[in-house]
Amino acid sequence: MKFVISDFDKVARATNIGVKRGVKLGVGQILLEIGARADELVPFDTGTLSRSQTTSVETTGTTITGEIAYGGPAAPYAL
Repeated sequence: MKFVISDFDKVARATNIGVKRGVKLGVGQILLEIGARADELVPFDTGTLSRSQTTSVETTGTTITGEIAYGGPAAPYAL
């Protein structure tokens, strides 16, 4: 099979995009698992704090970051 450089570059870019997508999905799944465990540890009175949990996965360049947070408008007392 003969590849020219332009074909190789296209395949490499497509592979890189696929890998990033897979890593983001994996980070998201890990956040869900950690979040479920975190909900078991969050103080529960009315459940507002527990229900305020949010998760996000961000990509900046080659860095993929996951975050779990509590609070916001639903529970402004959470710091």
